[in-house]
Amino acid sequence: MAMLVPSTFPPGTDPSIVACFEMVDVDRSGQIDDKELQKALSSYNQSFSLRTVHLLMNMFTNSNVKKIG
Repeated sequence: MAMLVPSTFPPGTDPSIVACFEMVDVDRSGQIDDKELQKALSSYNQSFSLRTVHLLMNMFTNSNVKKIG
């Protein structure tokens, strides 16, 4: 399994994208874990279960690691 490293944004990344990522990355690890993503997704009058969050993360990462960068 590959080691996860904190996210870095390429030069020219829209500052609003970086700000959104940093707002969700509550523990400042450079990665968004399943609970941080669940809280972010559920903050807009919609509740997401951890199971749903895990399914979404798996779809976009093709792994069972519960973090995304």
